[in-house]
Amino acid sequence: RALLVDAIKTGAPPGTLHRLEVDSVPTQRTATAHGINLRMALEVGRRSGLALPADDAIAILGIEAGDVLTFAESLSPEVENAIPRAVEAAGRWLRNEEEG
Repeated sequence: RALLVDAIKTGAPPGTLHRLEVDSVPTQRTATAHGINLRMALEVGRRSGLALPADDAIAILGIEAGDVLTFAESLSPEVENAIPRAVEAAGRWLRNEEEG
């Protein structure tokens, strides 16, 4: 199992938590700092011989960001306030207290 935690931009209010599966993450390439999408990164890793979990054993915890284009050394208040909820959600998942 693996849990990925990252900022996400869906149009929801900043600080909203999103629980996603690999299959629900958009696959089109976009101009991002990451350069490749999640599905492609997993494929490259597996073809390189990495022992990665199956897609259905990977969960994504996204924290809705407000401004993803401006670099800052601190979080927005909305995202900072979401961190304790994200930590709790991650803990529940890692302790197998929820499906997925």
